[in-house]
Amino acid sequence: VYYKHELNLNAKLNHDGELNYIISNLDVVSVDKYGYIHGKKIGEANITINYEGSPKYKPCTATVKVKVLRAPTKIDVGKTFAWIIGNKGYINANLKPSNNIGHLTFKSNNESVVKVNSWGDVEVIGVGSTTVDISFAGNENYTASSESVEVTVYASEIPTSIKVNQTFKLFVDEGVNMQAGIDPSNAGKL
Repeated sequence: VYYKHELNLNAKLNHDGELNYIISNLDVVSVDKYGYIHGKKIGEANITINYEGSPKYKPCTATVKVKVLRAPTKIDVGKTFAWIIGNKGYINANLKPSNNIGHLTFKSNNESVVKVNSWGDVEVIGVGSTTVDISFAGNENYTASSESVEVTVYASEIPTSIKVNQTFKLFVDEGVNMQAGIDPSNAGKL
């Protein structure tokens, strides 16, 4: 199970009865009455699943070794950005599962085109194209992640296009919900 995630043990009896959960390390995991394990801290713990028995059924136990791992991260960001020379911009990137788990770093691969500060603010320097690498170094509870975005700087007007990734066949009086994207990512909303 991952840190701050849950996983169902799916422990069941083949008859009616109640299971109890005994945890060897309460700092690492907890288990609710439904058998959901909650990762609280990186580490390992044993969970003993216990049925105390009844007049009709014998007691039984099973032990499961659980390891709580660093949770995966992802950087959510548009893939292409464009600006006109002399402008300032911003690369809006979000760290998932939450921006509160750490700080993103930004690095331009060609500072003669754009410079990017530690918050994603872009200073447009010259005409051309480059990539900007965005990364999260990871920490004791979350894995590292990275993304790259394409940046193009134009002398004047920015060309845009609308992408629709579907083909539709419609009958008279029939509607459809289309999903479309705009390129570059920072050109505006549809």
